[in-house]
Amino acid sequence: MPNSLTWCDLPEDVSLWPGLPLSLSGDEVMPLDYHAGRSGWLLYGRGLDKRRLTAWQRELGAALVIVASWVVEDYQVIRLAGSLTLRATRLAHEAGLDVAPLGKIPHLRTPGLLVMDMDSTAIQIECIDEIAKTGRNRRNGVGSDRTGDAR
Repeated sequence: MPNSLTWCDLPEDVSLWPGLPLSLSGDEVMPLDYHAGRSGWLLYGRGLDKRRLTAWQRELGAALVIVASWVVEDYQVIRLAGSLTLRATRLAHEAGLDVAPLGKIPHLRTPGLLVMDMDSTAIQIECIDEIAKTGRNRRNGVGSDRTGDAR
């Protein structure tokens, strides 16, 4: 990564941007030494490239801290630091983009509730029993399934 980075140095494909995380404020680009943890929010959409991101950022009128970027099929996803505001949400929707806050990302170290589709309409297979078996195997066979059969 070069010592200095300018807007002109950034490729159109945001997922190829070097030096993330970085701060983007108009044409000013500043690489950052930043650890986002589990906070922030996502900006994503089809055709979200350098020019669309810059136009959206200028309309927003605020600097952005871009933590990471990746592509999922034809969607460009950009992880941003900070809090998702109503204005950012409204401007994103007006630009044909979408947003998602990352405030309460579940992780395996904390107990929680898992809600699953029991009739396989969403995932097309019955895997809940297999997940339960895996959990029981990890606990050395302790537990029983929903029908009461001990395993």
